[in-house]
Amino acid sequence: MNTENINLIKELIIFTVIYSISVFLSMSGLYFAAGLILIVSGILMYAYEVRLNGKLLSPSAVLNLSWVSCIGISLLKLSFLQTDWELKTYVCFYLFLVLFKLSYAFHKTKRDYSLRTERTGRLFTRKTYLYVITVLTALSYIAFLVEASVLRYVPLFTVDTPHAYSYFHVSGVHYFTVLCVLVPGLIVNYLIAFYREITTGEKVYAAFLFALNLILPVLLVSRFQLVFAVFLAAISLVLNFSDRIKSLLKPKYVLLAVLSVAMLLAVYVFITIERAHSVEYLNGIFEMKNPETPIWITQPYIYIANNFDNFNCMISEIGEHSFGLKQLFPVFALTGLKFLFPDLLSFPLFVTKEELTTVTILYDAYYDFGIIGVIVFAILLGILCKTVYTMAENVKGNLGPIVKLICAQLIGYIVLAFFTTWFSNPTTWFYLGICVAIIVAVMLFNRKRYGSGEPVR
Repeated sequence: MNTENINLIKELIIFTVIYSISVFLSMSGLYFAAGLILIVSGILMYAYEVRLNGKLLSPSAVLNLSWVSCIGISLLKLSFLQTDWELKTYVCFYLFLVLFKLSYAFHKTKRDYSLRTERTGRLFTRKTYLYVITVLTALSYIAFLVEASVLRYVPLFTVDTPHAYSYFHVSGVHYFTVLCVLVPGLIVNYLIAFYREITTGEKVYAAFLFALNLILPVLLVSRFQLVFAVFLAAISLVLNFSDRIKSLLKPKYVLLAVLSVAMLLAVYVFITIERAHSVEYLNGIFEMKNPETPIWITQPYIYIANNFDNFNCMISEIGEHSFGLKQLFPVFALTGLKFLFPDLLSFPLFVTKEELTTVTILYDAYYDFGIIGVIVFAILLGILCKTVYTMAENVKGNLGPIVKLICAQLIGYIVLAFFTTWFSNPTTWFYLGICVAIIVAVMLFNRKRYGSGEPVR
């Protein structure tokens, strides 16, 4: 066992003790103390791993923040919607973190991805990526126009319609509309990979496409799509500088980051207003114990905290497990089988309140197979993240931008592990499938046109 793994074992032993103390405090009604311990622990565990491996976005390190600290936030129990958790809930949350980190640490990636992808990488030139980015942008806007024509409205231009985006879905078409989420991240990877080769005109054109793909979520009044698009772009940026983190800490880059966050928050608030979600409406749903809590604290708190309570609600109320059908939903959705077997997929959603439907990444794993499902899911996810992260760090040649985009998606799902069941969502697999399809399409095009594997000119 190497030093890195020994350090991990020590970290997990300390975490086990701290987690046990937090569970005891929570069961004793000392919610603030129980939550604060885990919030601080998650931050320190993240900082510890970053200091050891020097990687800001290692999936193992990121999970400490998105899981341990967010459990702590939920344990503060600032809303009347929150109740005491079942012991089984605490066990599932603990097992997920520990088994993910163990499988991530001990999984050895034996393949040399730098060699495996070297020839394939030559097929991707800067012009190839520019074509791909243009096509994805065009597909998103064409799909958006189709949906707007069929449904006869654009969410941004509706009045007093809180759920305008929720109903803006034409089956099968909406997957292409939200492809805009991927493009900003791909543009960041493209600009960094080919910076010395790209002409000024191409940079301006790429910036224009970047803006177009952020405008579309505003037209959809989808806060999530906007935030996730920017999120993937930011993750892609950090991945490209993983060995030069200090370069990102220069004053000009820090200032740019602060201004970007400020602009994002301004647009986020604008979309919230356009969705007709008033402060009174939101506070009425969130049921905070302190009615004076400002909405800018209440909203993110509930978006983090209530997901864990929804998981506990499911554990308390579930009658029988779905034995794989919940996690296989993407197969039924993407193949159209859901229309042939609707009753087979009609499972009740266990939540604390009808309007608050977001859940944790574990929800469907437990729904399908109970604790066994959580254990298997944690192990497989750890192996998957280790494999893809290793590929993204070691890939050589021009294939890097698309591989880094796939990695950025996985890291994004880990960062938002508290939010939803990512891998039971058809859109997740559609995004990943599109990335793989791009690689395959370019390879086939080159093979057919040149035969020798030379790049597209």
